[in-house]
Amino acid sequence: MTQCRAQRALNRIVVALRRIDADLAGGGRPEAGAASIAQLRGFRQQLKAMKRELEAASPTGRFVGLGRTVTDSWPFDDSLADVLLDAEQAYWEASR
Repeated sequence: MTQCRAQRALNRIVVALRRIDADLAGGGRPEAGAASIAQLRGFRQQLKAMKRELEAASPTGRFVGLGRTVTDSWPFDDSLADVLLDAEQAYWEASR
C-alpha cells in the first residue's frame, strides 16, 4: 500500500461519509427511492470500517460490495452513487 493511494482513499471515504451524514440528517433520500435510511446507515458503517483500516495502515480489501448494491438498485444519475463508487474503488486500490 502506498501512502498516496491510502491518503486518496481516506479523502474519498471522508467525502462519502459527509454526504451520507448530510442525507441522514435530512431524513433520508426520498428522491433516491432505493436508498433507505437503513441502507445508508449500513453504508456508513462499512465506510467507517474501511477508514479505520486505512488509518491503521492495514487495509484488507475485504470491505467491498457497496458498488454492487449501488449499481444494481440505484438510479444511474445519482450523485451520491458516484461518490460511494469512487470511495470504494480508491479503498480497493489502496489495499493492493
